[in-house]
Amino acid sequence: MCADVCVHDTGEGNPHAHIILTLHPIEPDGTWGQKFRQEGKRKVPTVDWNDRNKAEEWRRLWVAYQNTALRINGHAAVVDNRSYERQGVDTVPTVHLGPAAVRMEKCSIRTERGDINREIEITNKEIRQLRARMNKLSDWLKEEAANPTLPKLYDVFVEILNRPGRSKITNIQNTADIRAFLQRNDIADDADMDKKVNAMHGRLNSTSKELNEVGRRIKMLNKHLYQSELYNEHRPLKRQYDRLYAKYEEAKKILGFSRNVK
Repeated sequence: MCADVCVHDTGEGNPHAHIILTLHPIEPDGTWGQKFRQEGKRKVPTVDWNDRNKAEEWRRLWVAYQNTALRINGHAAVVDNRSYERQGVDTVPTVHLGPAAVRMEKCSIRTERGDINREIEITNKEIRQLRARMNKLSDWLKEEAANPTLPKLYDVFVEILNRPGRSKITNIQNTADIRAFLQRNDIADDADMDKKVNAMHGRLNSTSKELNEVGRRIKMLNKHLYQSELYNEHRPLKRQYDRLYAKYEEAKKILGFSRNVK
């Protein structure tokens, strides 16, 4: 296979590569092979390079190479070619800024895409915090459900504060945090704690529905942004066409061209 690779790195924080691959194989003697072969009345590709499954396979291989290189060079980052949805991650992906928006954001000029990403980052932070709280509460409820005699909420907190290996300062801080948590959430007993957990479950479900709506809105906005980029790219041609068409209309009036001929 031949690959044409163009690496773009203009120092604007968006290094990337464009890779164009051939669909014609090269034969052992160095000549171009056929793209298709005839089987009866239909054409069959001689290679599977244009198959959608190949793209998925190549992405997995590229991810493996990337993660190996990151690990060898001491980076903790890990790359995954799957979408957040396929990974089962409750995170909304940010939208691609593009070079123009990146330059504007670097100059402290807010852009629509930048605002979308900032809103997404705030939402993702709230999701992570909510998920962490839910996991802690769920673990605590599982532990307590396994006990034959359920202790009072007060006894549970006392046991947590008296665990060995913690300094007095840490215990005082934990006591203050627990008291603030209970007061902030109006929790006085086990029943109040159950209500709080159920309310958080409801909020989590509501947030998931809102995220689905945000995801659909982002997809629509991406379509609009793509069309806007096309418009900006071809606007000079449209202006040139308008000028030519105006000249044509003027000449048609002067010379009496037929309206059916252009």
